[in-house]
Amino acid sequence: MNLSDNEENSFRSLVHDLNGQIFLIRGHCEILKRTQDESQTEKSIQQIQQGTDRLESIVRDLRENLGFPKAP
Repeated sequence: MNLSDNEENSFRSLVHDLNGQIFLIRGHCEILKRTQDESQTEKSIQQIQQGTDRLESIVRDLRENLGFPKAP
């Protein structure tokens, strides 16, 4: 794939964002496994939901930038 410098930087940024969200979601899943605290459980669930929303947004950006059709 031949990308311009701007496209490559943009792509790297998206990949970095994807990895960051995956890391956060995984961390909150680990917290959920270990906690008995209901307020921490709520917080982790909320963070997981926000993380998956952000992942959806990143995937949408990737589709648009790379010209992929939307999945049926």
